Amino acid sequence: MNLFLGTRRDDRAGDPSGVRVRAPGGHGRGQAPAPQRRRPGGRTLLGIFVAGVLALLVAPWILRQLPRASDLAEYQFPTRSLRLVPAPPSWVSPTLLDEALALGNLPDTVSLLDERLTANLARAFRQHPWVARVVRVRRTREPGIVVELEYRRPAALVERQGGLLPVDVEGVLLPPSASPHEAAEALPVVRGIVSAAPPAPGQRWDDPLVAGAAALAAVLAPHWDEFQLSAIEPPTAVTPEQADDGEYVLTTRGGSRILWGRSPGNGHPGELSPEQKIGRLQACIDRYGGFDQPQGPYEIDIRHWKEIVKRPLQASGVARPPLR
Repeated sequence: MNLFLGTRRDDRAGDPSGVRVRAPGGHGRGQAPAPQRRRPGGRTLLGIFVAGVLALLVAPWILRQLPRASDLAEYQFPTRSLRLVPAPPSWVSPTLLDEALALGNLPDTVSLLDERLTANLARAFRQHPWVARVVRVRRTREPGIVVELEYRRPAALVERQGGLLPVDVEGVLLPPSASPHEAAEALPVVRGIVSAAPPAPGQRWDDPLVAGAAALAAVLAPHWDEFQLSAIEPPTAVTPEQADDGEYVLTTRGGSRILWGRSPGNGHPGELSPEQKIGRLQACIDRYGGFDQPQGPYEIDIRHWKEIVKRPLQASGVARPPLR
């Protein structure tokens, strides 16, 4: 009789002993059980927790002691080295850059890694009265900073008791030109504005007649000297609501008065375009040799569709001394 104590004979196996060993993993009678893993004790868990809390508390302090990349010398940029595109024109103050940086309270040196850098520069230049629009502020690879601007351009000089005040085509008061004598000779003059001027440059004149006269001055500027014009006179005794229907008068250096009509862009039906009116003025010069010829001064009406009416000022009842 065979006893089966952990082994058994297998006649089908090829082993001549006829004995097959039981596979590992179980244990038979008399075998000790496999040792089990011990779980971390309470002290170990407490130590891990304390270490984690200390790391959370100390890590921010350690990070603060490390130098920030934005403070490194290779990322510092002197603000007065930034480039304005295009370069300021001749009539703009040569100290525009310094003035804009002062308006924005910007330091002499900034970090190129500052996320607020471009926004701060754009805000500073928008405050300058010579800047019509900040197109873009961008960093370059050099490294450097480029500020793209659109500048305001003087369109007319508004005559006041204290002198001539420059305005742009929208009636925004401008600072004194960098070349005042050149501006005074080249820019049209607006006479007869009685409203108060804005308190500071960069602010729009609160008078639609100023904006209308400035728009007309921008149209006439290329012909101002050629036509020997002296001043633009806005309509009088009109309310702001009536300003678009007000009619402007041009005076010549010989004392003639040209009835121009409404300001450009008024959209009034039946109004001749500025190009048509300039064509009328050119035709008058070609025919007579000048607005004051042959025996001026004259009142010249170019508002009609079919004709130019020209008559001596004395006959029109509005004779005035020559204006220069």
